[in-house]
Amino acid sequence: MDQSSLLMPGIPMSDGILPMVKQELGEVDGTPALLTDLKESDRSHHTKLRLYTARP
Repeated sequence: MDQSSLLMPGIPMSDGILPMVKQELGEVDGTPALLTDLKESDRSHHTKLRLYTARP
């Protein structure tokens, strides 16, 4: 985690060029989830996407 960055709403961060990603909070099978319109074809095979949750 010492090499990680915190991603906050409205503050895009990347280590390269990212496609525009529509996002919203929702549910999947009754579990809260971040829903996006990102498709498998929108990223290369070596791209890593990570979601971190900040808690007080």
